[in-house]
Amino acid sequence: MLLMEWRPFAYVFSSLIVALVLVPLLYAPLQDSYPLSSYPMFSVERDKPWVRHMRAVDTQGRSKRLPPHMIANEEVMQAAVLVNRAVNDGPEQCIALCQRVSSRLRERSEWALSKRIEIVSEQFDAVQYFLPTGKHQSLQSVVDCQCKVRQP
Repeated sequence: MLLMEWRPFAYVFSSLIVALVLVPLLYAPLQDSYPLSSYPMFSVERDKPWVRHMRAVDTQGRSKRLPPHMIANEEVMQAAVLVNRAVNDGPEQCIALCQRVSSRLRERSEWALSKRIEIVSEQFDAVQYFLPTGKHQSLQSVVDCQCKVRQP
């Protein structure tokens, strides 16, 4: 008998919850307003990101991205911060980083054919990049600085 007394309350409560979830479908919000969510990243169109990295260019013009341990250490984020700071701090710091990495390159036989190092900013379409059939080529590429690899 007690269960029957709660049935109208359960119907009203369930209907209210369903209505709250469906309310966002009635209008086009300018920002993410889905219940329980405050992440505008899902409702705002994002720009295409720029990524900076270092690459070695060999004698035939082929380029290969340098791994983090050649730039700083094994940590990807530390290498990325180092490259970004060098570019943001101006051409002198950019060239200084380039030359430090160049000295490390000379010590490694797998990089023996490298003739120059470049710090490059590239723009990608992140959605296309991560699709199974996506394009991994950059949309735009800008060489921020470069230096020659001095041979021993």
